Amino acid sequence: MRDTTGYIYFTIATEQDDFNLDKFNKYLTLKPTKLRRKFENGKTPISTSWEYSSGNLINPDCYEEIEKLLDRLEPHQTEFQKLKNDFPELYFVLEVVLYMGSETPALHFSQRVIKFISFVNGSIDCDIYPEY
Repeated sequence: MRDTTGYIYFTIATEQDDFNLDKFNKYLTLKPTKLRRKFENGKTPISTSWEYSSGNLINPDCYEEIEKLLDRLEPHQTEFQKLKNDFPELYFVLEVVLYMGSETPALHFSQRVIKFISFVNGSIDCDIYPEY
């Protein structure tokens, strides 16, 4: 049997060349678990992104892990909204990434998650891959 693995994260991304950690820090008191700068590897990534992640998960209960991530994000939702109001070109995404093994996790989004994503004018994306 192979484990199902993956991670869940909330990202704020922009294609602006001059958007950096200082600009994010001006608005957000929550520090990212990862920051990727546009073209830091030459031609990739194509955007700058601020990410707050669950970390690596094994056989996750996606509902529970998303709720735990939201516990960390919700206290900062007005900061996210202010950032989005001042920089409407930013896009906010709740991302679920799963590499399927023998376990087949359910994927469910509570009303709480939907309200948060709506409040920050974001979206939800799920990438599900066969086992690797």
